[in-house]
Amino acid sequence: MHERKDGVGLLANNENPSSDAPLIGIAMATYNPSLSYFLGQISSLKNQTFKNWKCVVVDDNSNDKSYQIILDVIADDPRFQIHRNSSNQGSFKTFERALSLLPEEVQFVCYCDQDDIWIPTKLEIQLRAFKDPSVFLVHTDQSLIDEKNRVFVNSCWELEGRNVLEASTDLLLFRNLITGCTTMFRKEVLKTALPFYPLRPHAEMYHHDMWIAMHACVYGKVLGLKEPLVLYRQHGGNLVGVSSLRRNVKLWELASRARRAFNERRGLREDFLRSLRCFENGAGRDQERKLSYLDNPLALLFRGFGFVLGHPLFFRTWVMLGVGLFSVRLKKEETLNTKRAS
Repeated sequence: MHERKDGVGLLANNENPSSDAPLIGIAMATYNPSLSYFLGQISSLKNQTFKNWKCVVVDDNSNDKSYQIILDVIADDPRFQIHRNSSNQGSFKTFERALSLLPEEVQFVCYCDQDDIWIPTKLEIQLRAFKDPSVFLVHTDQSLIDEKNRVFVNSCWELEGRNVLEASTDLLLFRNLITGCTTMFRKEVLKTALPFYPLRPHAEMYHHDMWIAMHACVYGKVLGLKEPLVLYRQHGGNLVGVSSLRRNVKLWELASRARRAFNERRGLREDFLRSLRCFENGAGRDQERKLSYLDNPLALLFRGFGFVLGHPLFFRTWVMLGVGLFSVRLKKEETLNTKRAS
């Protein structure tokens, strides 16, 4: 056993968990998983060098055959517990339920997808970062693999041009940089993050990873580790994939898409600020000021310019939000003019 600090101890490979090792809760959402992919992910959990974890699997109403596959694969390990949604809820609400079902004694939490592969030292390496008590969430780079587990991109961050190692709420609201399957965070974050914000009638742009990361920023630091600790699978069934970053956008679609993205960000901001009302130290008011740049064209112009200077990756986002703000204001003005005319 290595030296333990701030409740964080490390376990050597094949070592049984000691009584003072922190318990990690793994929240996994499943839906009609491929047997080979699911076996690979479960094997990678079982092969972690840090052994003191429990995994809550919430199945989003898979068909009976797929659900039986899940049961069969995890049946021999009591660290897994499974729950099944009575109807299809989508990944966002399914992850929310998984988090709500974590054992009370859990100290750290990880998200887990059904089709990736974790590097054996993932949990061990991420735990080390929490020796700093100001750190509340740690996420990592990931390598990209295909259907046959072949690595075709060693670093997703290099592919995207991502170089942000410490995140903040205003940065995340501008553009999310957190990949859920790579995260580990302190369970205290769930005090304000649960329940998640209500689903909206159209497709969600924001996901469970961004919601948790924004809350973690209020509690302390959100750090990125450059080491790829997850093999992130790319295939035709991905809910969110790296390929979407390279998708071309037709100019005639830009205004409507930008307006929707802008309105979603403002909606997310309001849900986020509402969830912080239990704080008595003014954190909600501080965040409200920090995230007010979406209300003013000049504020958005200068705030976005600051982000783009350090991260050219954000230029397209900056343009999209600017178009969205202009489009929202123009539409509002048209509505007012129509009301006056009538």
